[in-house]
Amino acid sequence: MKYSTKRLTLLALLAALTFVLGYFTKIPIPGGYFTLLDAGIFTTAMLLGKREGLIVGALAGFLNDFIAGYTAYMFFTLVIHGLQGYLGVATKNKALNYLLATLVMVGGYFVADMFIVGSLAVALPDMAINAVQTSVGFVVALLLTEILKKSGALHGLKTN
Repeated sequence: MKYSTKRLTLLALLAALTFVLGYFTKIPIPGGYFTLLDAGIFTTAMLLGKREGLIVGALAGFLNDFIAGYTAYMFFTLVIHGLQGYLGVATKNKALNYLLATLVMVGGYFVADMFIVGSLAVALPDMAINAVQTSVGFVVALLLTEILKKSGALHGLKTN
C-alpha cells in the first residue's frame, strides 16, 4: 500500500501520541510496567485500519521500551504490539479481534519473559497484568473511537 504524505504524517503523529500515552501512564510492576499504550494502538487500528495499527503499535511499543530502559524487550515488543494493532481489527467481529489481540499480547510476553528472565515466577503474574492492560486498552479505544467519530474531529480523514 502506498501512503500519501498526509497519511504518513498522521501515522507519525499517532505513533508519537501513542508513545507519549504509554510512557507517561506507566505504572511500574515487578518485571516491567502497566501502561495505556494499548489504548493508542487499538484506537489507531479502529480508526485507520489494521496496517496502521501494526505500524503504530510496533513503533510506539519499541520506542517505549527503548526510552524506559527495557531494551531486552524492545524487539519482542515491536512484534507483539505490532501484531496486537493488526489483530485488533483483523475481522468484523470485535470480540474475536479482542481475543486474538489478547492472546498475542499475553502469549507473546509470556514467551519474552521466559526467554529473557527464564522464570515462571515472573512470567505467570505478568500474564494477568498483560490481560488487564490489553482489556483496558481495548475498552478505552472502543469509547475513544466512538467519541472521535461523532465529534467530527476526523472530518476529511479516511477512517474505517
